[in-house]
Amino acid sequence: MSKIAVTGMSGVIGSVFALESGPEYELIDLYHSKPSSSSKIAKSLQLDLLKKKDIVRTLSEAMPDVIVHLAAITHIDQCELDRSKGKKGIVWKVNVDATTEIAKFSSKNNIPLIFLSTECVFDGEQEYFSEDSKKNPKSWYGITKSEAEDQIMSLGGKFAILRSVVAYHVEDNHKTLYGKIVKKLKENKKVFGVTDQLFTPTHSYDIVKGIITTINDDLTGILHIAPSKSLTPYDFARIIAKENKFPVGLIEPTTLAKMYSSGGADLRLRNSSLDCKKSRKKMKFIPKPPHEVI
Repeated sequence: MSKIAVTGMSGVIGSVFALESGPEYELIDLYHSKPSSSSKIAKSLQLDLLKKKDIVRTLSEAMPDVIVHLAAITHIDQCELDRSKGKKGIVWKVNVDATTEIAKFSSKNNIPLIFLSTECVFDGEQEYFSEDSKKNPKSWYGITKSEAEDQIMSLGGKFAILRSVVAYHVEDNHKTLYGKIVKKLKENKKVFGVTDQLFTPTHSYDIVKGIITTINDDLTGILHIAPSKSLTPYDFARIIAKENKFPVGLIEPTTLAKMYSSGGADLRLRNSSLDCKKSRKKMKFIPKPPHEVI
């Protein structure tokens, strides 16, 4: 049995990971304020990502076989508000400093680290981004995640950096884009879908399948998890409406600039799609496109 310590277990991806984990895993929930309610958790340890000594102490107590680091501050606009504080801000401290401390512990103790990253480490200026594409993040969120990746790679430990795009979950209420769209449709409200952006939204269960495959097959390096073909957020919203038998007419087209204002639009990637060919050969599965999931 492998001891798997997980940060962010109460989030969407963490919750699915707990659900999909088999009896071969002994799950250790490294929680911030409230432990996971999953019956599969073997042990729960409180972890304050803002305190380096607490990170070392808690990981030393857990002493897992694998660390899965999912916790982060992820909302692009929320992160941007913290940009002016730089390395003294909470976004940098959580996304970079805490990740670096976890990676140091991982490297020092020869424990594999799996880190969930994002397409936001790129700039959106090409159609698809491969595992080897040059990083050039636009948003503070993307900058902090890119820096966290660099810190992990520089420490010489055993790691896997998993990048995915806009995780969605068809069973949540309002936590992911899917749930937010369904909520509005249930209320018979209009849903505005951006037409001048391409992305590869990724089902939460496929991301978790990638994490489990990475653990079981002992995969390392940078791995991409996303469907093969991109679509616009407008197309994504129409699929949700159609498959859930809501009026497709409630979905109205808009642009990034109109949806987020010019400043907010500049933070979003116009091409937010990952090329996953190399990773699929290693993982031996292809994430499903939205019309096969919803």
